[in-house]
Amino acid sequence: MIIINESIILVPFRSMGIAKSTEWDNASKQINITLVNYEDEETTLTAIYVNGILDDKIASIPQVLSPNQEVEITLSEKYTIMPKQVTIEVQAENYPWRGRWTATFIDLRLLRVYWDESTGRIRVLLENAGEYSEVNFSKVYVNGTLDDAAVVPRGTYGGQARYPIYEISLSGIYLSKPTAMLLKINTADGNSFELESPFEEIINLFSIQWDESTGRIKFFVYIPTAHFLEKDIDITFDEIYVNGTLSDVAFISRVYSETYEIVLSKSYENCPSHATIKVVTDFGAFCERTDYNLLY
Repeated sequence: MIIINESIILVPFRSMGIAKSTEWDNASKQINITLVNYEDEETTLTAIYVNGILDDKIASIPQVLSPNQEVEITLSEKYTIMPKQVTIEVQAENYPWRGRWTATFIDLRLLRVYWDESTGRIRVLLENAGEYSEVNFSKVYVNGTLDDAAVVPRGTYGGQARYPIYEISLSGIYLSKPTAMLLKINTADGNSFELESPFEEIINLFSIQWDESTGRIKFFVYIPTAHFLEKDIDITFDEIYVNGTLSDVAFISRVYSETYEIVLSKSYENCPSHATIKVVTDFGAFCERTDYNLLY
């Protein structure tokens, strides 16, 4: 049984209760929720909605709850495969609004695509940002073709990570680094994820500035997972663009374990009116930001 961390039911002014947990039961293929009535008076649960649809087959609804009473409710639907995510809404008597929360069971995200120049092999790192810890991988497709010799993980990687991290070793040999790659990852429970490199949302770019003394533009790149994934080695930045044009780099320094300062080589006599910076890392992540005030 998989337990989703506590999620507060958000309602205006007064809280009808709290969802202590949302659980996936792999044996029954159903979802259980636990509710507590934190009101000072008795209340009646009148309806539960799943992804906006009324679940009218729950035998225990309606149900009267005394103050501080806790109750576990099994939702009626039996799933063929575990849902990636569900949104639950609870309606109680005397409350015109619904308590609402979302539980995520599985959410695979692409963290790294490492290409080894000496071997031509590629390692892929994924994280599961959901709360389902028993992820088993079945098939891996690369650009639409099954990689039946890929080495799929049986354990987790990266002990300091917030979420479990899994490493997949692809079997193909790449004589040069791929510029783009589409991965389709199937899990044993029947879920499927399409993950594409280059990819966003893993790095952040901030504080774009023009240095009056040098005329150069500098900025910072924050990579939150670098402090444990690239703990002993520095990240390489493959491409940096300024206003759509590929730019040369003068200096790169790792100012913190997860933060890099980058100084571009071009010198501007006057402060530019704006700068749109795009950064692409060697492991396939990119970010882009525009700043209209380069004087700080």
